[in-house]
Amino acid sequence: MASTGLARRLGATFLFAGWSDADRERLAGACSFRRAAKGLVLFHQGSPCHTLYLLTAGQVHMLRASVGGQEVVLHAIHAGGLVGCAALFLGKRYPATARVASPSAELIEIDGREFLRLLNARPDLSRQMIGALAGRLAQLADRLESQRLVPSELRVARWLAEHPAAQEGAPAADPVVRLAATKRALAQELGMTPETLSRALGKLARRGAIRVAGGSVRILDPAVLRACTGT
Repeated sequence: MASTGLARRLGATFLFAGWSDADRERLAGACSFRRAAKGLVLFHQGSPCHTLYLLTAGQVHMLRASVGGQEVVLHAIHAGGLVGCAALFLGKRYPATARVASPSAELIEIDGREFLRLLNARPDLSRQMIGALAGRLAQLADRLESQRLVPSELRVARWLAEHPAAQEGAPAADPVVRLAATKRALAQELGMTPETLSRALGKLARRGAIRVAGGSVRILDPAVLRACTGT
């Protein structure tokens, strides 16, 4: 992808929205665009951090291996999120493994060393980034606070309704949400226990919106599902 296209994508994200066109063009010279399929590992836990990833579409899971050797999903990163940010700025190794969890993902790979050189040369850009990150943290805190007041069924319905399989134009033959990890990981993401998640899915199934089968949720009626979101 040409640098102009990359600069435009950078400008569409919260982190670089405040940068000038010229500064985004300069950063784009240290970037590359990448499409990745489900299961692709971006980096492994403990490997040196030389790249910052900006996720523009899809979902990435941060994983660690438990004592028993099982993979544990620490958290999910969605479109607009940064992958490897803390490790790059702190000069440390990646603290977890990053794997694409959605059927596909789109990422901007930013050369970490060139990025840090640019920030060292331009303290004003560093201050803008700090402001953008602080603003995002405040938004997340507000979202978590408001989420506690939303009933679990509504939270699950909204999560499903935002999935590509539930959108208009999705393939009618396969309107299925395949849970990329365990229900426990999804429950953590939605701020509830696995038991509460199961009950919420059961309620949506009884209303005719979905059907649950193992690690998949089939969207039976997108209109009913949207009605369940309360929006």
